[in-house]
Amino acid sequence: MEQNSKASFFKQYKVFIIIGLIVLGLIVAGLFYLQNNNSTDQLTTENNDQQSTQTSSDSGQSDTKSELSSDEVDNPMDRQNQSSNGSTNQANNTDSSSNDSSQRSHNFYGQEDSEIVVMEAYSFACPSCAEYHKRVLKDLKEEYKDRVKFQVVHFPLEPSFGPDILILHRAAEAAALQGQDKFWAMHDKIFENRNDWVYEDSWYSKMVQYAQEIGLDVAKFEEDYKKDEINNRIKNDIQYLKDIGIAATPTIFINGEKIDNYLIGDLESARTILNKYLDSSN
Repeated sequence: MEQNSKASFFKQYKVFIIIGLIVLGLIVAGLFYLQNNNSTDQLTTENNDQQSTQTSSDSGQSDTKSELSSDEVDNPMDRQNQSSNGSTNQANNTDSSSNDSSQRSHNFYGQEDSEIVVMEAYSFACPSCAEYHKRVLKDLKEEYKDRVKFQVVHFPLEPSFGPDILILHRAAEAAALQGQDKFWAMHDKIFENRNDWVYEDSWYSKMVQYAQEIGLDVAKFEEDYKKDEINNRIKNDIQYLKDIGIAATPTIFINGEKIDNYLIGDLESARTILNKYLDSSN
């Protein structure tokens, strides 16, 4: 009798019981969803905070790097160069004007008193300068050396190399103190062996090796390399070129007139331009 009563009760309220179970299930599912969503939101917030902190940190580092690069470009001669023997060299401030040519470098090739002067603003670390030297300038200088004066002016401003780039230019100037033929021997050696020294840990050691190979008095070369005179020449070259608006290498001038690179991009084009200046001077 009792069993029949329970069965009758269940049959009578079956619909309500099923609805109640469904509602209860929905409530439990809703609570679970809310708890899980809150956890996700919290994790997202934490990640965003971490990313924000990292971005701020990276931004600070980027600013520092930008300032360093700017310093290297704007004040390349005010940075110290460390040679392989541990001695430190730094350019002294000078009162000489960059417009005073006697205070700048004076390296030339060819006819010193020629009416036609070809001047190149160059950097040893500039791959375009090295390529232009090999493709055009080296042969051009030899071909016209009896009629034209070729002059080079230091412009070592590649920030990617940092202050080490000055080692190359100081080496060339140190060689110049033993004669113009020695300057050009070092100049050509550096340009034509770029793949030899560019991956070396010590560029200074490589320059000493080159000094020996081209027949320099190595002891004098190492002593001259440290001289303030050399630093000041390079420093004044840089300032002179900045003052006349030069910002890239190689840049070529003929008798003070800037020549667009595309006009002298190959040997034949350079000959054509140079011949025009020679013809007009006759």
